[in-house]
Amino acid sequence: GNLPNTPKTLSCSADPIIWDLHKTDIVKEFPAGRGLQNTKIRMKYVHPSDSMYDWREVIKSRFITKLLYAKLDDLRFKKKRGVYFVNAHQWYFPLMKWNTISLTVDCSFEEMDIILDDIETMIDDLKGNIGDNDFYYTANRIYQNYKSPEIRNNNKKMQNFLYQFYRFDEPFLKPEKVEEYVRSIKPEDLRDW
Repeated sequence: GNLPNTPKTLSCSADPIIWDLHKTDIVKEFPAGRGLQNTKIRMKYVHPSDSMYDWREVIKSRFITKLLYAKLDDLRFKKKRGVYFVNAHQWYFPLMKWNTISLTVDCSFEEMDIILDDIETMIDDLKGNIGDNDFYYTANRIYQNYKSPEIRNNNKKMQNFLYQFYRFDEPFLKPEKVEEYVRSIKPEDLRDW
């Protein structure tokens, strides 16, 4: 190996470090105020699959998640609701065959009911009609994740594809095929999900 070949022995023991600790109690005051009047809204939509892994459905759910995130962001900036933090995530659980979308909204307690109604209206609107501006804005963001040259040259993404293939029997797809599918998605394709 790369270790030196020498008969000398080295002693690696060191004196313990003694920390000087404060001998008084630490008192922190949390006055009642805005922090206690906030609430968190969490919603999860689980789309179980009876069949094998369908990568097209996973990509559609990622589109929908990005659309929902943009709409949730509008609650704060366009509708001026008491929303402090929003997030939307998409997961696919291969062992359970669940495709999940999760929404998280931190908001003021006073406006919680209004925000819940806004979220339900927003979801109904997405089921009925996805606006062209919203769709193409989201599509441009999604396309960035599926450019085939970038995926081919990214070891981490390729390793993930190989892991999914060997661990869960998911088909190994050429990045060009996935990119072509992503570019072919239309707003009508997302309404069925």
